[in-house]
This record gives sequence, structure tokens and C-alpha cells, in this order.
Amino acid sequence: FFEDKWFLAGQHPANYNKKENTKTVSLLRIFNNDGKPLKELILRNLSIYDQTKEMEYFVVSKGDRVFFMAENELKVYEISPEKLEEIKIVKLEIPSFYKKMPEDFYTYKKYTDTKDFLRDVQHWRTSYSRIIRVLIEDGLLVIQLRTCNEELNKFALLFYDSEKLELEKSIFIDDFLLGARNGLYYFYANGRPGLDDDINECIIKLYAFEEKK
Repeated sequence: FFEDKWFLAGQHPANYNKKENTKTVSLLRIFNNDGKPLKELILRNLSIYDQTKEMEYFVVSKGDRVFFMAENELKVYEISPEKLEEIKIVKLEIPSFYKKMPEDFYTYKKYTDTKDFLRDVQHWRTSYSRIIRVLIEDGLLVIQLRTCNEELNKFALLFYDSEKLELEKSIFIDDFLLGARNGLYYFYANGRPGLDDDINECIIKLYAFEEKK
């Protein structure tokens, strides 16, 4: 909720072309304070067999802008909450360990058992450098993603200057970021419940990250 408007991130079908088996979806919908639809942005033409509706999308606010991101792209879409339009798209610096999403992920398969589908979804969500959290804190755009590298921790925290969108620092960690407030970062210990192993207890950790002198 920002500037008296609701910004909803996620796929919403806008149109279907049955002859070509394609669909048009919007990834960001904007409503006024009373829930009246105002605008649909970031349109995509997809195959009707595309399963990227299972992906996670993120929206955060900074100053006079709204940032939109999808889990499979280190790319920021800047949105004007006043004009209700895209201002620009910024490609973020990609860390060296980044593992791109394979092209066969989130594609349609005919499942005879729901368990097989859920098993595939879990595999898609844990087998590439997928973004799992986006937030603004201390003037920084903070992104947590998976490393998918056995030589590293489970996750990396990437801190970008929220104005210039330049990478300032990276931190590797095994804990799942829940949120942040007043310089404190809250994590679920040892990973994301339901997706990561070695989670036997509900332990919340608090961190404060400071610059090394």
C-alpha cells in the first residue's frame, strides 16, 4: 500500500488466444484505496502451458517510486505511483556465483499425481539462484537469493544502493530473511521452512550489519 494505492505483484490473466495457445498476463496490478482497479502493468505474452504463475513476484516502495521484481531476474522495474507507468528498467549487477534459471523450469507437464507436481515446484524453487526476499532498509535495496553452490552458504544477501541501484556489498548466510526494521534484520534459522532441510526448531535470529573499519 503506497500513495493511497494498492500494488499487487503476481500473474493476472488479461487475454487468451486459443488459436495460438497463448495468453497475455499482467505482473503488476494497481488499485485505488477502495479497491477499484486503476492500471495493469508489465504485460507478458506467454504460452498457455507456461507455469510461471507458480513463481514469486515482489513489490516494494522507495521515495516516490515503486520497485517490482520477479524471482528469476536481477532486474528492477521502476514504477511511478502518480503516473501509473514504468519509468525505467534497471539491470542489477549479477554476482559471480549466480546460477541462472534453466529454460525447462516452470514448463507444463501432465501430472497424474499431485505429489509429482509439488515435487517439481520444490525443485524449481531450490535449484537456481532464485530471489526469495526483497525489501528496502537503511536506504538499501536488499535482495536475498539462493547460491545453489555447495562451496557457499545457502543464501546470499545483496545490498544495492536504492538510488543508484549499484551493488555495495554481499553477505553469505544460511538463514532465511523474514524482514527488517530500524536496522535489525530478522531471520528464520537454517533456511526456509518447507523447502530446506535441517530445520528442526523454530528459531528466529536478529542481525545488524555494520561496515568493516
